[in-house]
Amino acid sequence: MRFWKGGNLNGYSCYPETKEKRPLQLSCLLFGLIKFFRTKTKKLRTEFLMPRTKQALIEWYKHQEWMRHRKKITDNGSALVFCRLDGTSIKGFDKSWRKVRKIAGFEELHFHDLRHTFCSNLLLSGSDLKDVKEMIGHRDLSMTDRYSHLTSSRKLLRQEELARFYASNNGVLRPTGEHRGNTKG
Repeated sequence: MRFWKGGNLNGYSCYPETKEKRPLQLSCLLFGLIKFFRTKTKKLRTEFLMPRTKQALIEWYKHQEWMRHRKKITDNGSALVFCRLDGTSIKGFDKSWRKVRKIAGFEELHFHDLRHTFCSNLLLSGSDLKDVKEMIGHRDLSMTDRYSHLTSSRKLLRQEELARFYASNNGVLRPTGEHRGNTKG
């Protein structure tokens, strides 16, 4: 997924019916969805925005509206989230990204590192590799397997939970009737 490749902000949209490069618009944020159409796999993907991300982008949009009003600048009606105050599209953000990294003290941080952090945090919060594969847009599970080392601590926690479950039932398992497989013994 290279929606930021070369600092270009135009690789994502919320318009599935078009293949043209359309930037993120406010209407997408209100639904909390984002569609990626410039991906390595050449497949359109729709994802939910995290609630805090959605809120931050809406607040940014409102800030831009306030700045337009304050500076008496007319918007061209584009409703773009990332744009100049007059509404024209921003072509790149490399300079801003370098400035943010310097201010934050992360000068060696690459934008793609955020993608890896997202994958790692998904796994550490309880998702499985298949969830990560789907959410990040990997074609097959072998691409996502690089994060598998993070699942071992989760597996240990699950085994400990199972052990507590067994202990709380004095080692007696009661059939639930929910099994729908081969029950012949």
